[in-house]
Amino acid sequence: HTIHSGTLRISDIRRAVMVSQINIYANNKPVTDVGELKNKWDAWKRVKTMHVPPAQTELRFDFSIPIVASNFLIEYAAFHEQGVQAEKLQCPRCSRTVTDKHGICKHCGDNAYQCRHCRNINYEKLDAFLCNECGFCKHARFDFTLVVKPSYVVERISSEAERAKLVALIDSELQNANKRYTQLSSLKRPIEKLCSNLAEPHQPSPSGTSTSGSDQLIASLPGASALKINR
Repeated sequence: HTIHSGTLRISDIRRAVMVSQINIYANNKPVTDVGELKNKWDAWKRVKTMHVPPAQTELRFDFSIPIVASNFLIEYAAFHEQGVQAEKLQCPRCSRTVTDKHGICKHCGDNAYQCRHCRNINYEKLDAFLCNECGFCKHARFDFTLVVKPSYVVERISSEAERAKLVALIDSELQNANKRYTQLSSLKRPIEKLCSNLAEPHQPSPSGTSTSGSDQLIASLPGASALKINR
């Protein structure tokens, strides 16, 4: 997509830790799973840096030159230092203050370092701003809204692996297109005959009900039970 501008809304702010700088990175690599781009910083380009005042709830940003991207990476790069010093460890189950150096709540026995959303514990950085498993943030909620329009600009192929992946995708799409074409071709003659019979008068059937050739033709079409003809 071609991205022109956006809005960041911040809610449920806990003043103990507040972000002061957000970097936005983008790339236009087509991937099946965005996880394939994890830790591949050379594949990303920084396109925006935003400075966030303390307790700010809304921030609007735009790109002087619209960017083309299919993947976004948000980096919470810096924080207001005065808030970090005042932070207290709180138990996610009973909300009591935890003083144990290992994060074990003396009241309920739960671990205060676990993610409140998925219960994962980041042992590499216990006080991480985001959960390294699900991305949940206990300090605030961030909602990004972007103004975009469709774009057909693609990245150049830079490796043999990308070429092989693209050839496989082309083969798959060709097979799918041929399958759909065959299905449509099989319906061409019955539909042409149906159109020519729409004006035919209804003929009484042996059972006494009135039918027409078009009704009989409709009944013979695939998925006839879902078809509805307005005369």
